[in-house]
Amino acid sequence: MVSKKALFVLLVAVVAVAQPQGATWAGAPKPCQGGMLKVAQSAYPPTIDGHASTSVATREIGMYIFESLLTYNQKFEILPMLATRWEVARDGMSYTFHLRQNVKFHNGKEMTSEDVVASVKRFLERVAA
Repeated sequence: MVSKKALFVLLVAVVAVAQPQGATWAGAPKPCQGGMLKVAQSAYPPTIDGHASTSVATREIGMYIFESLLTYNQKFEILPMLATRWEVARDGMSYTFHLRQNVKFHNGKEMTSEDVVASVKRFLERVAA
């Protein structure tokens, strides 16, 4: 049986949503479009779909193009990412995530709770297959 904490960490790791367009963090370079990005990889990824592969190469690429609801720091403390905060139900069986506002996908569409639910469902379908 999977513990609640393990399930929570698993969901944090797999609920990936596209990198927000135009994000402005302190010290971040101004986003640009077009051109070519060349990087060195130790292996060719079988896919960049993190829900369909456990490949290290897929994970390494995904770290730069996807975000999850939560992340963790160097001390493995859980921190917000796409969620600004979260609440745990009294029974410990459900979580409520409050999403960051104005997060946009590469096509300009704003992220919604429906997108997060779809990502979780897609992951669970892949795991069950």
